[in-house]
Amino acid sequence: MNMEPIINDRFENIPKSVYFPRATTAIYAALRSFNSSGKIIIPSTICLDPIFAAYYANYEIVFVGIDGFQLELKKVNQILDDDPEINAILLPFLYGYPIDGLEEFWNQINSREILVIEDLAQTLGPSHFIGPQTRAKLVTIHSCGKSKIIDSKRLGIATTRDSELHSTMKNLRPRDLLISEKDYRLLEQQYLEFYEAFLRTISYEENWQNFYQTVWNSDPRLFIPFLSTPMKSTLSQDIKHWQSPEYKMRNRRHTDILELFRNFQDARLPAKSDSSRPIWRTTIRLPNDVRNQLYDYLNSNGLFASKWYRAMHRYVPIYLAQNDAKLRSAEVFEEEVINFKIDKTMTDRTFDNYKTAIEKWIFNR
Repeated sequence: MNMEPIINDRFENIPKSVYFPRATTAIYAALRSFNSSGKIIIPSTICLDPIFAAYYANYEIVFVGIDGFQLELKKVNQILDDDPEINAILLPFLYGYPIDGLEEFWNQINSREILVIEDLAQTLGPSHFIGPQTRAKLVTIHSCGKSKIIDSKRLGIATTRDSELHSTMKNLRPRDLLISEKDYRLLEQQYLEFYEAFLRTISYEENWQNFYQTVWNSDPRLFIPFLSTPMKSTLSQDIKHWQSPEYKMRNRRHTDILELFRNFQDARLPAKSDSSRPIWRTTIRLPNDVRNQLYDYLNSNGLFASKWYRAMHRYVPIYLAQNDAKLRSAEVFEEEVINFKIDKTMTDRTFDNYKTAIEKWIFNR
């Protein structure tokens, strides 16, 4: 008889998952399930989707910069101290690399009623669950799909140990975001056609803001879809992709690219460059003029390079924009970032040509 409460307590603390059509939906659901509105800290150098999710969940976005390749936790802690109204934070492992200072961060927020959304779009870990005795709550979001670590059709998974959050997320079906599978596919096709046309423009890297504004004004059900029939799929069929040949190939290519730049004095590499979960790209930083020279060189040879991500606080609609000197670190990142393609869309032969071109460019500097 004395064992029953312990068994129940252990059961209550087992992480529970809810499956969504997209990780964006999962982030939206986590925010709405925690509170009907609020303020959320989001790194400026992140993709559009979490920004969409927070905006449509009626959360005021507070952008923060980055340190090297990771979320600037010291500034996050300072913002949390200065603004008691902040009740959520998006904690992503940017570019697949670890975050320094997490232990201090957890210690700081343990006594505060706040939602931490651990965004694992670019890595499957590490995952740091907050204990049930704390006031802070954690939802871990896995993003699965093309170019991600687990390549499923599309899937967003929200995992939490908090029973109340889990129950609310599971039952959340906002009428204004309900959409049929057929209607969602039509929206998805329209978006893909527009995106592919955008990529075919000669200067899309520099002139992407028109595309961004068009996307922002699109039907939110594309980005935060709650399908009419709730998803019930699991990862059982996709878990094998963790150690698939493509996964091993990406790891090998990721290491190869980093090694090319390790002794190049202008290159800025992650402090911990041993990411074991790379997705479609490997990211480094170079001084702006050097970055642009390499970018132009690769493009002139028909080889892919990318300058993403942007400092989003400069590009969101005017009612979300933040022009704060404290965000300069994100703006510098935008000026220095360059991505190299490492996924299966690049054949081994093309990747070898890619490496040779980079090596030649470095040698001739």
